[in-house]
Amino acid sequence: MSDGRRVQPEQVRSAAKTVSLANWWNKERIAFAVSAASWITTGIVAYSFCHAVEWSDGRKATVLEACYLMVQIITGIGYGDLTAHTRAGKFFVSLHIIWAFGMVSGLVAEFLMAAVAKQASRATDIILKVFDDHDPTRESVWERNARLLGALGALAAVVFCWTLYFSLACDLPFLERLGYEDSECEKHTLTQSFYFAVVSLTTVGFGDITPRTHLGVLFFTVVAPLGVVTGANFVDAISDRFFADEANVWLESISSRDLVAADVGSDGKVDLYEFTRFVLTRYGIVSEEVFNDIRRNFEGLDTDGSGHLSIEDMMGLVKAGEQRKLHQRASTSGAQLEGFAPLPT
Repeated sequence: MSDGRRVQPEQVRSAAKTVSLANWWNKERIAFAVSAASWITTGIVAYSFCHAVEWSDGRKATVLEACYLMVQIITGIGYGDLTAHTRAGKFFVSLHIIWAFGMVSGLVAEFLMAAVAKQASRATDIILKVFDDHDPTRESVWERNARLLGALGALAAVVFCWTLYFSLACDLPFLERLGYEDSECEKHTLTQSFYFAVVSLTTVGFGDITPRTHLGVLFFTVVAPLGVVTGANFVDAISDRFFADEANVWLESISSRDLVAADVGSDGKVDLYEFTRFVLTRYGIVSEEVFNDIRRNFEGLDTDGSGHLSIEDMMGLVKAGEQRKLHQRASTSGAQLEGFAPLPT
């Protein structure tokens, strides 16, 4: 630095986080945030103030109950306890659901891009494990299953809290001190509450058990999205665990059949390139087509056919490019001359 001061690591990390956050907020994500805010605001106004939906007993929805319905829509649970009964209400709900479907599609696209990046990271991990003498048996059970157990614990915690509230909330002393009487409690059995949790968090949503109180509606509105996310994280953790087992590859020996398969040059020997190609294709990390494309690309750059790239190859490519340009100019000039009629003598 010009003032003689050294840049601290914390400053570098802070700057990197700022740049990363700035890059994260691109136009698409800003548009999604605006769309989501508009969707929520429109739903609150239509469901609670314009009474687009109502309960089966004819009672109108409050702001909290409008949020409760929107959580059902966005998570796909759909109990069917709060619905539209008029033409205008059904038309609006239909458009609102289509709007939500579009936003969910955007989220799915984001998740797919993240999955592609994650898959690339997994491929890198496999490559490192293939060429490392790391012994997976040295890892403890906890180390091999840390993420899976953590995801299972998070899902179990959500299910436990759900079951506890909808079955035992009336017995908690602090609720009694707050003035909640027995008639204001959910009053489900442990089995019913556990069933309610599983049906809801898996987005099945039969609708035979639903929240009965305002506090239950609030609990669902807050916890249901969290539960759906933890459930999806648990499924992803399971796939990660199975993928990790497949990633623990280490060739202790190679058979004569594998030797022939790896010997691309058919010279009876397998060099580092051929072994790398054999391992990557054998475990499905890279396909044969990708290697063939890389080979054709290399051969196209290797203008002198020496088997390696050099300055002479680069000069040959430049000269070939210049000759193509001259040929194109000559062809264009010839075409223009053919378009002119000869002058009369």
